[in-house]
Amino acid sequence: NEKFSPSLGMHATLVEVFGVGVLLQGESSVGKSEAALGLLERGHRLISDDVVQVKKRDESLLGSGPDLTRYLMEIGGIGLINVANLYGATCVRSEKEIDLVIKMEEWDDKHAYDRVGLEDKFTDILGVHVPFHILPVKPGRDVILLIETIALNYRLKEMGYNSAKEFHIKLLDKLKNRRSRESYKKS
Repeated sequence: NEKFSPSLGMHATLVEVFGVGVLLQGESSVGKSEAALGLLERGHRLISDDVVQVKKRDESLLGSGPDLTRYLMEIGGIGLINVANLYGATCVRSEKEIDLVIKMEEWDDKHAYDRVGLEDKFTDILGVHVPFHILPVKPGRDVILLIETIALNYRLKEMGYNSAKEFHIKLLDKLKNRRSRESYKKS
């Protein structure tokens, strides 16, 4: 089963953030490696940079790095670094289940980005639906903090708590109460 399970290689970076396997996607030079490096500085772990080998196991995805580049990162303007040697063995991991995908893209002022997050989005990798987020990046945005927040919000949703849905319910209740008061005043 292990040898013949469906697999593919992806241009991406895989990190573990608060125990969540986060696959960072995006065009070259969008900042995936730099974001991963910032996450390592904050105590998270690198699984693979630049190329992620994805293998389907049952209804989940397992990501790892190629042997040749394991624990290496290519940082523009610096070159190759070995993060296990620089930051210690606790900042790396050989494989991790992919729990969510974050696509990093340059901020587009003409695009209307989701502001509430009421609708869950998914992407398909090897027939597995994985939660998906678009993270627009531009100078001044704390991308590392935003990735951490997406990972924490994913964990909350897995525990049954959805901030956007709770807000939506409160908003509907408030509107319903307002209409009831207005109807009462008219009568």
